[in-house]
Amino acid sequence: MFTKALAVYEDAKIRAPKLKNPKYAFFNKTNAAIYLGISTPTLDNWIKEYRLPFISVDGVRRFAKEDLDEFMMKHKKYMG
Repeated sequence: MFTKALAVYEDAKIRAPKLKNPKYAFFNKTNAAIYLGISTPTLDNWIKEYRLPFISVDGVRRFAKEDLDEFMMKHKKYMG
């Protein structure tokens, strides 16, 4: 499992600089997944399972960078 997670992280590290503007406040699904270092199916699961917030205007989904950061920090774990 750790090896797979490391591979996903390495892939995201390579792809993230290709985002047109990584500081932009809103991402489409693909760019949100790249930003988080996960696959789009995993993002779909997180939306359903953890109620990951998104914005929908006329059926177009956007993910706020701020919401993604907050979601990840909320799920931060400590060993020990």
